[in-house]
This record gives sequence, structure tokens and C-alpha cells, in this order.
Amino acid sequence: MRALRLLPLVLALAACDTLRVLPPEGAVRADGFSLTADRPSYDNRDEVTLTLRNDGPERGEMGVLACAALEQRTDDGWTQDLAHNDRACIMLLVYVEPGSEQAAVVELEGVPDGTYRFTHRVSGVEVATASFEVR
Repeated sequence: MRALRLLPLVLALAACDTLRVLPPEGAVRADGFSLTADRPSYDNRDEVTLTLRNDGPERGEMGVLACAALEQRTDDGWTQDLAHNDRACIMLLVYVEPGSEQAAVVELEGVPDGTYRFTHRVSGVEVATASFEVR
């Protein structure tokens, strides 16, 4: 009788092993790299702190001119906001060692209201923040 009471718990625990945790809407992680924004919404006068993290085993590299691209969510999907894509650029080669991160502060001055994300290329792969709102 006691074994029958434990069966639902055992089945629930077994099911937990098969659950997948999906990244937030818009987020892209690749080869251990992730890009995050510090908040889910901003005023268009705010600054965003972007953090590129390397949880993979290999050193990542960005540069010589690397920019985090601002993309806006439209009915057609994610499209680059070309008028506002000079906000987070580096002009030199930067390495991101395993277990480390790089942060940058980006101004949103003049960005129209909408749903956005930042994307960035590191070591040949593209990562993206989760979507965030600008109002």
C-alpha cells in the first residue's frame, strides 16, 4: 500500500527529468554563449546593460569591429533597426574566457516604442537577448 502512495511522486520526479526549459522569447544561446539585458522593459531615455557570458569550454572572441545589433519585433519577425545600430560597438579584439563575461552599457535615446532585442556575433555564432519593451 505504501508503494502505491509513492508511485505518483516517483512518476512526477521522472517527468521532471524530461522537461525542457526553453529560453525566453527572442533569446538565442549558442556554444555556451548568452547575451542578456538587465531588465524586461525600458523607457526610451534609459540605458541597457548588456552582458555577454561564456559558459562554454572554449574562449570566445569578438572584434575587430563588433557591434551588438538592435532588432525590432515586427509582423515579419525580427528585423534590424538600422537607424539605431551604432550603440554598442567595440573597435578591438576582445576575448571572453570560459566562465567570464563582458558587459556594455547602451543608450536607448531616440528608440521608438516597441519590442526589441540585441544580437551579437561571438566566435562565429550569433546570440541574442530575450525580447524587451521600449516605451
